[in-house]
Amino acid sequence: MILKDVERRILFRIIRHGRICESGRHISLEDLLKGVRSHQIGEYKDAVEDLCQKGYLGKMKKQDRMDYCIYKDMMEEVIPILQEDEKYARFFAVKIL
Repeated sequence: MILKDVERRILFRIIRHGRICESGRHISLEDLLKGVRSHQIGEYKDAVEDLCQKGYLGKMKKQDRMDYCIYKDMMEEVIPILQEDEKYARFFAVKIL
């Protein structure tokens, strides 16, 4: 599946922080959008909702806010896509001995 650059950034950030649904760790939308320029926030919010509709992200209501995480079975599909992108390839190139 082809993902937009914004969607790739969101998925990378969630994976980098280890926010996997099966582990019970989630990230709030506010934390997910930290560092995003103010004129791009709407685009990022739309991308998060698109990823939820496509089945990559799960969302859960916690403490009166929406939290997001990536489904573990979707990581097998997402990681090869991110490895192809030069921006994220170095992160996944590190091998644990």
